Amino acid sequence: MFPWRTKKGCLETLIVEAMLATYPNVKDCLKEYSKCTKTNKWEKSKRDKMLLRCMVSVTCEIDPVCSTTMMWKEEKGFQVLLDHQVFNQIAKFLSEFPVRP
Repeated sequence: MFPWRTKKGCLETLIVEAMLATYPNVKDCLKEYSKCTKTNKWEKSKRDKMLLRCMVSVTCEIDPVCSTTMMWKEEKGFQVLLDHQVFNQIAKFLSEFPVRP
């Protein structure tokens, strides 16, 4: 789903990578959960979507079921993720689109 061939995944893949860097204490738990539920055998995009749901649930006490769309609202506290370097490549890609007059 990425516009380049060097990495597999989807938007959730990028968000999961940023979240794991921001909340490293949940990494081992999620790895064990994925192994236990055999979701570690899922295709990468599906697995990352599942991991994102789990991570949002355990890190957003005020709204553990908030959607990917709603997680960016200030009160959720996830805006810090947008500064993670994992988004640089997609930001560059999007910035290269021609601007219509």
